[in-house]
Amino acid sequence: MRTGYWISHVAAADFTYDMGGRVEKDSPLYHMVQKGPDRNFARIIEFDRGPRKGD
Repeated sequence: MRTGYWISHVAAADFTYDMGGRVEKDSPLYHMVQKGPDRNFARIIEFDRGPRKGD
């Protein structure tokens, strides 16, 4: 049995998803998002701990 999370992404506006400029066009994470449900959202996601205290 596989476990995990189902994540839905609904964009409020058109934008380029490039992880804040950290990935290039050849990355599987990079894509153009159109307002509304993003059915092309990357199948892999990077989570981080967020900003360090004091940042």
